[in-house]
Amino acid sequence: MKFLYEIEDCIAGIVVGALILSPLLIEIPYSSIVFPLAFGMFIVFNILDIIQCTKDFKGYAKLCTLSIAANILDIAINTAFLSKLLSVNIPFITSNITPLITPTSEIVIGVYYIISNLWWISTYKKK
Repeated sequence: MKFLYEIEDCIAGIVVGALILSPLLIEIPYSSIVFPLAFGMFIVFNILDIIQCTKDFKGYAKLCTLSIAANILDIAINTAFLSKLLSVNIPFITSNITPLITPTSEIVIGVYYIISNLWWISTYKKK
């Protein structure tokens, strides 16, 4: 269950990774609106990818299991960023994951999003 393309969630992940790293280089106008929207949209794409993986599970069990695990991790990270940016208390996320978001971990998360989603794009044609 995708919108247009099979790899649209990967493109969204690369964009979010670039947005996370962007404050190191430039100031993004309207970042208080852009960042929450980007994280929210990436969560939607992650959920759609999980649905798609459960439909394709028979043919690609190993990759789908890895993809579902990565998507769950991405959802948790994105929810933590949303909790921090919007100052919203989300049970478990706010108390356990949000404190782990530091300037150093933001760099790691941004690089993780870019590299992991580039890897998923490279494996797309191999399915």
